[in-house]
Amino acid sequence: MAGSLLPQPKQLFQDANWNPLIGGQIFTYAAGTLTPKNTFQDAALTIANTNPTLANARGEVVMYGDDLYRIILRDAQGNTIWDRDNIGSINLSTATGSQNIGNGGETVAQSFQALQLPDYAALKAYSGPRQRVDVSGYLVTARPAPIAGSFVLDPSDNTSVTDDGTVFRAAGGGCWKRNFEGGVSSAWFGCDHTGQTDSTVAFQKFANCLWRAVSTNTPWAGIGQGRPVGIVEPGRLRVTGTTTFPTNILLTARAHPANTGSHTRIIMDSTGVTPSGRWQASYQFQQFSTRLPTTSNGFYYRANMKGVSGAVEPVWPTTVGATVNDGTVTWTCFAVVAGDNRNKPIIKWSRASLDGSTLCNAAVTSAVQWVEFWYVTVGSTFDLPLSGSGINYGDYPNGGSLYFDVDATDFRIVQCVFQNAPAHIRIAGVGTTPAIRSDGFIGNRGVNLFLVDCELDTAGAHIDASLSYIDINNANAEMFGAPSYITGCTGRYVQNGGRMFGTPGGIYSSIRVRTSHLELFKMSGVDIQRQGFTEAIDIDRTDVVDIDCTFSGATTSNDVRLVLARGGRVTGVFDNSGLDAPPGTGPSDYVAAIKLDGCRGVTCSPTLMASTIGGTFNGHGVLTVSIAGISSDNLVQGHNITAPYNGSGHDGYDRYINIQPADLIGPGSEGGGNFPKQILRGSGGLSVQGTKLIAGTTYGATQTINLGAVILSDGVYLVYANSYAISNGALLNTATFIFTQRQSGGSILQTLAGPTNNAGSGAISVGGTSVTYTYANLTPFVATLSYNRISDGNFI
Repeated sequence: MAGSLLPQPKQLFQDANWNPLIGGQIFTYAAGTLTPKNTFQDAALTIANTNPTLANARGEVVMYGDDLYRIILRDAQGNTIWDRDNIGSINLSTATGSQNIGNGGETVAQSFQALQLPDYAALKAYSGPRQRVDVSGYLVTARPAPIAGSFVLDPSDNTSVTDDGTVFRAAGGGCWKRNFEGGVSSAWFGCDHTGQTDSTVAFQKFANCLWRAVSTNTPWAGIGQGRPVGIVEPGRLRVTGTTTFPTNILLTARAHPANTGSHTRIIMDSTGVTPSGRWQASYQFQQFSTRLPTTSNGFYYRANMKGVSGAVEPVWPTTVGATVNDGTVTWTCFAVVAGDNRNKPIIKWSRASLDGSTLCNAAVTSAVQWVEFWYVTVGSTFDLPLSGSGINYGDYPNGGSLYFDVDATDFRIVQCVFQNAPAHIRIAGVGTTPAIRSDGFIGNRGVNLFLVDCELDTAGAHIDASLSYIDINNANAEMFGAPSYITGCTGRYVQNGGRMFGTPGGIYSSIRVRTSHLELFKMSGVDIQRQGFTEAIDIDRTDVVDIDCTFSGATTSNDVRLVLARGGRVTGVFDNSGLDAPPGTGPSDYVAAIKLDGCRGVTCSPTLMASTIGGTFNGHGVLTVSIAGISSDNLVQGHNITAPYNGSGHDGYDRYINIQPADLIGPGSEGGGNFPKQILRGSGGLSVQGTKLIAGTTYGATQTINLGAVILSDGVYLVYANSYAISNGALLNTATFIFTQRQSGGSILQTLAGPTNNAGSGAISVGGTSVTYTYANLTPFVATLSYNRISDGNFI
């Protein structure tokens, strides 16, 4: 005789934590109603249970029934545990009874088969006995927004907010909840990742689900209590408005690094052009900048070329295609067309709960990884977003891929790509002085960002930070064709590794710090390739600078310009520094590889400074001036300086070092090539210690070296090289150097030592406070003049 499993003789009821439901109450009703229907203690249905039936001390009851029931389980206090309908009793004594074990009289086979529903509409309409169903298919016919997943009925939950992706109200009461592990998919909410339809509303629903998971009334079903994970599916997501995300989330693509064949791209679409920037007087506009008049007239105007506007606003034409001259800018008239979304951020952040009633976190602490952020450029389409003209700085002052107007700490942006935005990252008005933020709550922490291995392409600005406390750490970034602007800020900016590229035609990649007061500005190991730079690094008012970069490529401007810096160092390789730079008319116009304006305590020690392309060096290597403040205590050092010089038309302006009194030329050496004139310029308080300095002159020329109030320490060498040439077959090789020492009452007590290591001959003429050397038959680097220390204004 074959045996069989015995059924459990008593039913066991448990609470939400799977503990025996001691004193639990089991209410039984006719199926589909609230009409009481008895259960029984015996199979003959003669001894009725109480209704409700009470569980014993082990959470057990004995219940026999007849046909279908609705059963509601409550704890001893009357709280509902669950509510099940169409629960069937099975008569195992019949021949087919064993086949009918299941929900509502379904067979065993049926109960083990997943109920398949085609979409969310069918899920919400279903009122059958199943507690678990599978939804398959797509939210919109023929749109690859997969919503497939398994849902479990929670009959006791009639309060959770439905979100059209993970929680739905059930037709028979309670909620259907998606059963999942890990992250929430943007596709569940109807985002169209082909870009054929606008996903703005669906993308916000996706964000709202994450929002509830970090605030109140959460439906979060992910494993563990870590930060919620939002997964943006591969493809192109078209948006036309801003999506606001909560604090403490991870927003990521689905395991596909950015800028690959499986990219995940969020694109702000625009079908019209309505610039948000207004015309400004005496402002430098880039080519294709778009502006509205200060008083709107239904038209906008595009700059035909780079130039500076006039002091008075022009009379704007109102005929499409007409032009107007404005300073050195020519504007063309265009009709305003609705549908321009470029002044909208793609993503903003909030620290509040979804209903705005509760502050969930004092600062946004989140991460974004593997996602690409794009804007459709002016004149482009969604399918060809980069086919039009670029977006220039100021055209759309509120637009930005990631927009921070609330406090953020430890916010990480990892391996993301940013393309053609008004600003890739915009930070506005987030200081340390307590103030109400855009989310309605006070903040005082500023913005702390970590950018890791990101690519920031052409834009109005890479980073545009204003009136904020910033702590930005940028590692291994690839930055192309746009500046970063830090205006009116305090805090720190650190960039390690990576590259900065400019492009021909005036589009450049640079860092500009204006009217700010940073505690630290540091750039280390960055490969800066100049093309069209104004200044690669241009910093105004910083306590400490630490710059160690490589500069290469052609430029007609300063590589590094510091204004009112108060300490730090500038070093690195400056290849082709100041190539073909115009001489200017005074120190404020001079061009240099390193230019210090009113700085104190800054050490300049380039490891290589060279200008080799075309054999022309028309700028300064290191220049200190006092336009914005007193220059003092700066240490200028050099190593391996090679700077071919072409002085035609630039006499008096071309020099390697032009420093102010009270600054210092320190230990180091320079050597190789032919050198610019006037290595030292200035008077009073100039210190030279333990160094070799080289100046050059053309053959037959007289070179004056001003040593007024120069303090020379032991071991100082002034090395001079001439540039000689052959003319009519004869060697022209005479050079004259005049050293002046103009201090009151000063006299030369000992003539300077004669030249050494000189293949030619020299004559020394001493007169008053000057010494003149005239050399004949010179070869390069032949005259070495050594001095002892000057302690009282006289040579000794």
